[in-house]
Amino acid sequence: MLTPLTVLTVMFVRALAQHSSSKVIVNGPNPAFCVSDLRRDMKGVMSLVNAASEKMLAFTTEEGSRQYVWAAIGGSKEASPSEPEGMYTNDQLHGQYTSASKVQEVADYVLSAEGIAVQARIWVRVLLTIHSFCL
Repeated sequence: MLTPLTVLTVMFVRALAQHSSSKVIVNGPNPAFCVSDLRRDMKGVMSLVNAASEKMLAFTTEEGSRQYVWAAIGGSKEASPSEPEGMYTNDQLHGQYTSASKVQEVADYVLSAEGIAVQARIWVRVLLTIHSFCL
């Protein structure tokens, strides 16, 4: 399920991929819910809910990290019938949102004329923000 934040991330990744060298794979991997110390400062009921959720639902940190590794090297130089299922060429991975070691279909909105216009505005806004920090 794509959340609004995920849609914005997908749009930024697609814009970055359009503006980058074809020798670099740019994509947006989703490691999913993983055991992490990022939530170590939670207190009270939220801490208990988080601990229970991690025990029942979360991937280990290693399993989550595999999503990043797969997104970075999951492609092969040439497509071939002998490639195992789940392998993608670098071109197929470039600019994609990946989850569960698969390229995921993006929301229709991202592909619409309005979505493409929003993607362009996100790209410009990010560049302006980065530029303002560099002054």
